Amino acid sequence: MQIFSKNLFQLITKIHHLNRVHVSSDMTKAFKIIKNNYKNCKIYSFKSGSKVGLWTIPKSWEVINAYLKDSKNKIILDYKKNPLCLWSYSDSFKGKVTFKELLNHIIYSIKKPKATIFHFRLQYRHWEKQWGFSIPYKKFLKLNKKSSFYINIKTIKKNSELNGLEQTHEGIYKQSILFVGHLDHPFTTNDGLAGCISGHEILKKIEKVKTKMTYRMLSSVEIIGSIFYAKKKIKNKNIINALFLGMPGADSNLAYNMSFYGKSYSDDIFDYLGKTYNFKINKFREGPGNDEIAFDAPGVKIPCGSFTREIFKNYHTDFDTPKNLNKQNFLEYQNILLSFINIVEKNSLVIPASDGLTCLSHPKLNLYLNAQFSQITDPDKNNFIWNFLPKTKKNDDRLFIKLNALMDYLCAMQYPETTLNISRKLRLPFDLVDYYTDLLKGKKIIKKRWHKFFKS
Repeated sequence: MQIFSKNLFQLITKIHHLNRVHVSSDMTKAFKIIKNNYKNCKIYSFKSGSKVGLWTIPKSWEVINAYLKDSKNKIILDYKKNPLCLWSYSDSFKGKVTFKELLNHIIYSIKKPKATIFHFRLQYRHWEKQWGFSIPYKKFLKLNKKSSFYINIKTIKKNSELNGLEQTHEGIYKQSILFVGHLDHPFTTNDGLAGCISGHEILKKIEKVKTKMTYRMLSSVEIIGSIFYAKKKIKNKNIINALFLGMPGADSNLAYNMSFYGKSYSDDIFDYLGKTYNFKINKFREGPGNDEIAFDAPGVKIPCGSFTREIFKNYHTDFDTPKNLNKQNFLEYQNILLSFINIVEKNSLVIPASDGLTCLSHPKLNLYLNAQFSQITDPDKNNFIWNFLPKTKKNDDRLFIKLNALMDYLCAMQYPETTLNISRKLRLPFDLVDYYTDLLKGKKIIKKRWHKFFKS
């Protein structure tokens, strides 16, 4: 049974409190914290001014001080008390402005009247000379329109480096699946940070497992970090499929967005998982868009899906905190990622090997499933089938029909087919189909080999 440990909460909290803009000393610190908490991690960097097409690595942005006062010297907004009140990548500014002038430099949300909204625009338009504050709408309504306002913003921009971090779990094959998250978004938890941590936690869970595939987790900076990684760091990594991870602990529904062509291996698996765990499958970019577009892009051509939760109540606000992270939702998200890896590692091609219809009920085989269920009201806990079935379904006649269908299908099939497709067609747990086909293989009724979905 998985638990959301105290150490995990402390790790997320520690990183949450850092000014994680595209380039900053705090961003560097965040990457170092992750490197110190997980094995096989490497930090890489790109210098300010480096270019890929029209994308340019910005300078670092450090905040010395920032506050907004009214004419009575009352502090309205203070960066030290709420860092999200200052627009990321604001220039320095000191002086008085009228209420009308101030309106050009503030944002708020009427729909979220108590929230301070995260303003990210200048991170992607760092060439703009601009400054501004985010203010809760309720506080905005109290501003005196006839008053003048005093602004004091002191920030420093200087040449530095944009960092990224890659964690690797080596498998038997060099071909790899890449998990992607963005660590930026200062002082927020679910959007960005939690997605990265979920990926690193998954690699931690499998670190002692001998896997067929190689798995990588990339913690980067949204869009621009992934663009530079895809163009500058991806060579010889044999990445054949990618998956963006985001917002795992949000109070909202799960969703999977297909890769651009919708024909990747992760698309295929998540189509099955969506039906199993009852979450929505979207077309490319139908849900919240993220770093997947940097990998599906021309010249890169790595199919990348996006597994996230939908936009949630505290999205891009100062209420997106570790305290408001839904731990059970985070663990559910983890379980589905582990299911994904499980299918990648076990999905096998089932090949007919027997001649004619097999008598599964014969004592030499004893693999006739219906016989094990027909008169059982309190099944033996050692009965292998029960290990794969929810308790609520143990007395479901429709389930017995499905199990009969599984036997019939495997005995009648004339052409090779994957265990994933069989599970999907019959709407049965993948592990059940995998286990049962292993039993049939052991009795030489079928042949079975791992589905190698890539070219060596």
